[in-house]
Amino acid sequence: MRSIFSKRKRHRQVQQPESDFSPALVGPTPIADPQASPVGQTLHAGSVALLSIPGVSRYREILDLQHRLVERRLAGEIGDTVLMVEHHPVVTRGRGLQFTGVARERSIPMAPLPAGVDFHEIERGGDLTYHGPGQLVIYPIIHLEGRDVGAYIRRLEAAVIQTLRDFGLETSTRTNATGVWTADERKIASVGIAVRRWVTFHGIGLNVVNDLSAFQMISPCGFSPEVMTSLKVQGSDWEGLNPTNWSTLRSQIEASFMDAWNKTTPGGWLES
Repeated sequence: MRSIFSKRKRHRQVQQPESDFSPALVGPTPIADPQASPVGQTLHAGSVALLSIPGVSRYREILDLQHRLVERRLAGEIGDTVLMVEHHPVVTRGRGLQFTGVARERSIPMAPLPAGVDFHEIERGGDLTYHGPGQLVIYPIIHLEGRDVGAYIRRLEAAVIQTLRDFGLETSTRTNATGVWTADERKIASVGIAVRRWVTFHGIGLNVVNDLSAFQMISPCGFSPEVMTSLKVQGSDWEGLNPTNWSTLRSQIEASFMDAWNKTTPGGWLES
């Protein structure tokens, strides 16, 4: 697989004015100042803003931030925005598994979690999943003009597929299962969304350099933990990277995703 460091696209980003998306405007929060990190808080030069929170954040803080951004989007105070974060170790449970025609429980039993792993019941679709350092979690706060949730999910998946293609990895979707999958039928990205008055939140977790053994705590989205994979596992270019030293790669993935998102259509197909 080719290395992103040997051949990389140039992504034009401009610094966001200090008055927009500042912590004071979205409400008090202990999240660190985004300007203090090279990942930074930036405005992508496209139709959708990128709000990148540096470092690793507690799930509750980011969930509250999503809710505030949704309210501001509904009020017309901000435009469409993609929030990108890493989380401290956390297991979340959504509203239940997708119906696939196979008889199974809609909510999966869960063993007690080890110390240091948070747990939250939330309003997105799907059941159990895990987030942790080294995983990029993408939360689009998007007004659905066509009110087509299925088309939105396809667009989200298509943007991740194109992003991974930029890094030399070919992936695809699967029938009767959301998310993005590798050729060896391993799941590299999980989707779980919510919609409030046609504004989206929650989103997709992309496994990059995170510790996959953490998925052993649960049955992620109803699958065996062994089905999960990551960009690091799929390619030798990132063997030396881990959650403490991948900030450059994270910035490149964020920029690639924003480019891909701005080139997709509501049906999920890339524009020529």
